[in-house]
Amino acid sequence: MIGYYSIYVAIIALVLQISGFPTGNKTYSKLKRPIGNPQLIEGDMLFHPALQSVPRGVAVRDTGVIWTNGIIPYQIDPNYTPERQALIVNTMRKMERLVAINNVVCIQFRPKQSSDRYFIEIVDGLGCSSYVGQSIHEMSSHIVTLNSSSCFMEGMIIHELLHTLGRILLLNNMIITRALLGFYHEQSRPDRDNYIRVLYGNILTDEQRNFEKYDNKFLNTFNTSYDYSSIMHYGRYVFSSNDLPTIEPLQANVIIGQRNNMSSTDILEVRLLYNCSAIGVTLPEINITTARPGTTLPSPVVSSYSNALTRHSLMYNRDDVMNKYYYDAVNINVPVTGTYHFKCISNIDTFGYLYMNEFDPEYISNNLINKNDDDGKNAQFLISHTLYSSVTYILISTTSNPYTTGSFAIEAVGPAAVNFNTIRISSSYNRLVYSWLFTTTFVLINFNAARW
Repeated sequence: MIGYYSIYVAIIALVLQISGFPTGNKTYSKLKRPIGNPQLIEGDMLFHPALQSVPRGVAVRDTGVIWTNGIIPYQIDPNYTPERQALIVNTMRKMERLVAINNVVCIQFRPKQSSDRYFIEIVDGLGCSSYVGQSIHEMSSHIVTLNSSSCFMEGMIIHELLHTLGRILLLNNMIITRALLGFYHEQSRPDRDNYIRVLYGNILTDEQRNFEKYDNKFLNTFNTSYDYSSIMHYGRYVFSSNDLPTIEPLQANVIIGQRNNMSSTDILEVRLLYNCSAIGVTLPEINITTARPGTTLPSPVVSSYSNALTRHSLMYNRDDVMNKYYYDAVNINVPVTGTYHFKCISNIDTFGYLYMNEFDPEYISNNLINKNDDDGKNAQFLISHTLYSSVTYILISTTSNPYTTGSFAIEAVGPAAVNFNTIRISSSYNRLVYSWLFTTTFVLINFNAARW
């Protein structure tokens, strides 16, 4: 039985490797391939058919098609679960607010209307990918693919939606380019050789085309500086043939390939491309409550969980192929759908990850929906997310630095008590086994008196 199981796992691993999905325990910054479609340009970009045979860089600055008035109509595949649909929409709302100046609308995602000729269609499929820029000519549906297993992390969604905000260039009404910097991959900038070294000897032969750079004579970088922290930058190991880096930053101690959030330069470039203004219609205020006047809001409930990372705790690579990190896995269920906040309290520098349905330490980007390092201040993570009563979540508490041990506590605040149940992972079959070892404690509190 074990022999057949091993053969089965080996076959599955081979299929995953051929298809371009990650088969190791590396997050995006360490993946040998982007979590995309290996047949696409740079792993996750699609272009109008007329663009496929045109060399890069043949275009004129500042002439092109962007989304009219910054409005991007969208249609989401109804086959996604309600939770995944909500994550997509919430990510769109976050991008709108990040780009807005003084809360004035600049880009706006809204549901497709019958009169919309051009719109983005978000579908489940192979990897994470997007057409670049607004659809043009006969195209109407602009496909954004978000694989339901590997792409549902906020940063991955932002990355693909930023591709859609890019510009398709025209000259005399003819399509003449494949790409323009701004919402393409940062390492393709014309000035990239001043900031990174591309190690072609470590790149898969058939993927070296994905490391070309664009011509400065034709492309507009908005005079922004090269951005190592851009959410549009490749990681160090993308398309590696030998597990060695393919991109080496020339500046020491920088991280490339993050998929957490838009950098300040990412935000600036969207504002410049769409001529964002601080004058105009403001975004609606975020509603904290929907209660009618005169009604009393229920007090938030605080739930707690505590444990310790010791030398006997489970270890994994996290996003670092060279080191190991101790981690704790706890199963989370909530009886009431709503926004919950999980803050870590510890004397060690912590890092938190939130997963939906299942967690596999060998494929840590799968099912990841949120992660955080220091938003809780004092080097502690703080994760805020909408949780649904019908869904199982897994909270991973680990550390920012490898081989670190120490005790920690989690305080959860939300509309109802959070049920914490520790998880034991079987090393034999690398799957989750649930163990009911801890009892949740909860109390009613005054929200204004909460410590955070």
